[in-house]
This record gives sequence, C-alpha cells and structure tokens, in this order.
Amino acid sequence: MATGLLMTAWTLRLLGVGNASAVDLGSAMATIERDGAPWLTIDCGGEGLTAYQRTYGSSPMALFMTHAHLDHSGYLPLLAKEGFAGHVYASEGTRDLCRILLPDSGHIQEEDAAFANRHGFSKHAPALPLYTRQDALDCLPQLKAMDFHKAITLMPGWRATFQ
Repeated sequence: MATGLLMTAWTLRLLGVGNASAVDLGSAMATIERDGAPWLTIDCGGEGLTAYQRTYGSSPMALFMTHAHLDHSGYLPLLAKEGFAGHVYASEGTRDLCRILLPDSGHIQEEDAAFANRHGFSKHAPALPLYTRQDALDCLPQLKAMDFHKAITLMPGWRATFQ
C-alpha cells in the first residue's frame, strides 16, 4: 500500500445545459473540478457562463475551446474581463476564427446597446454591451493554438490532444 499520497477528488460538472436539443447543448460549459474548485473548462457558451458564475467564485486554470461558434466561444471576452487569466487551448483554425468573430461580436453588441439607448427599449438605463470590441481584442492573446494529434501536458498525468 502506498503511503503519503495526496488524494484528489475530480468531478465533471456540466453547466448551462438546457433541454436535450443539440442547440441548447451548444451553449454549455463542462468543467472539471479538482477538490471542488474549477480546474479545466471546456467551451465558454452563454448559458454555461451564467451557471458558471453562480457556481464558482474563481476562474478555471485553463479553458479548452472545441470550435469557434459563438455559442462555444462568445463569452470568453466577458470571462476574461471578469478575471480569467489562464490559457485558452484551441486548434489553430479555431484561434484564427475567434480573432475575427469575437471582436466583431463585441462591436455588434456595442451597436445594439447604442440602438437600444437611442430608441429607449432596454430595461437597463443605459443599455450596455456584455463586452466591447476592445474586451474581445484584449482576450485574444490568451488563445493558444494546439497542433492536431500532438499531446500537451496540462499537469503530471493529464494530457490533451485535438484529433
């Protein structure tokens, strides 16, 4: 029997999963917890981020982005704006698409908020974007491209590979 080993409790928690439809599942975040704290989060969709914020008081150590669709990546600028400073591992294509999609999404949100303020139909005064174009640009250096079929070590005993 081994002695002196630190036992760690790992848990997988799905956040923001709506009903069983593929569309609702697309906005989820899956988080691997280590001893009850967020350690690795997969994707950063809207419903998932809302549930994540209710569940945790800290950011994960790292985030994996499965692909660039906004229901999987679109809340990364907000997560970073609120303090997430870890790496976001993605394929090169996902990283490159996020460099286009996220700043554009921030710009559209700024325009939508300005329109709502001009026409007075928001329940917020003033209406504000969830994040701005600049917020999106600020989070882009966190995106780290991974090669397909090449494992990276996240910590001893934990490796990840895009296939």
